[in-house]
Amino acid sequence: TAASPQATGQVSLSGLALDGTALDLGDADRWQQSTKVDAAPDDVMRPAQGSSGDHLVVDVANSGVVLAMPYADVPARLPAVLAGPVPPGGTAATFTAYGLSGLPTTMAAVQQVPALPLVGARGALVNFETMSRLGGQVPDTGSLEVWVASPSAAERVRQGLRDDGINVLTTRSYAETKSGYDQSASGWGLQLALVTGLVALLLAALVMVVVAATGWRSTVHDYAALRMAGVSTAALRAAARREQLVVVGVGVLAGTVCGLLGAHLAMPLVPLFSTPAAVPALDLSPAWGASLVTAAMALLLLGLVGLAVGRAVVGRVTLSRVREHL
Repeated sequence: TAASPQATGQVSLSGLALDGTALDLGDADRWQQSTKVDAAPDDVMRPAQGSSGDHLVVDVANSGVVLAMPYADVPARLPAVLAGPVPPGGTAATFTAYGLSGLPTTMAAVQQVPALPLVGARGALVNFETMSRLGGQVPDTGSLEVWVASPSAAERVRQGLRDDGINVLTTRSYAETKSGYDQSASGWGLQLALVTGLVALLLAALVMVVVAATGWRSTVHDYAALRMAGVSTAALRAAARREQLVVVGVGVLAGTVCGLLGAHLAMPLVPLFSTPAAVPALDLSPAWGASLVTAAMALLLLGLVGLAVGRAVVGRVTLSRVREHL
């Protein structure tokens, strides 16, 4: 089939007015090029240089299809922060989502994040002022939120909204929300981890004392034999310290590694919230700072217990201990 003939040229619009007032059409930067039509991909309508005030110049190449040159107060693709995967049929550079009026709106993802406030892991964050230029109203079931960076400015913002006729239904602060989470059943359950850790340290120290108390005679006999062979008391004390510290060090290292691996496996199964949160807790990676501090504290505490045990055992070493096993 033969292609439709295409007319090209330049159109000048001027003298447009509303109620006798001339319309300011602006320069070429205020208008966008027409969207490409699949049936006529070479057809185009774009603003041309020479436009100013109430005079608009348009370059046109048209074969008979309807073209529209939108005003540039709204981008052709609305910049958005996209949570979750790109909607079906789209790409990160161009995808479609529903706007305030419920009509599809073309957007472009300037950043992709795992989740956003309120919408969770599937939604888009756009500039409200830009979105409002597209028209439409917030549904009766919808709501608007104002986020204030500084708590000290909250009252001033509330008063400003009231002065503009906007009723503030509820107010939430970070401190109140955090306190609510801390006082929930899940919060209390997570705080038991601290008690469990302290009890585990005490049990480890108790085991070290019990093992030393039940096996000190054979250890003292070995040390006494070494003492009879000419090993000095200072060398025996150093050996006892090294023995205890090596055992403690290996135990703390193994416990830390097992704890990190266990947390990696168990944390996704732990209910962090009593009721499902709008934005899930995504960062379940270990708190390396806290983990290292905890390991250091365990090493210090158990190391002191080990040194005390070793010192007590060496203190019982006498040459007469050798005769107990003869």
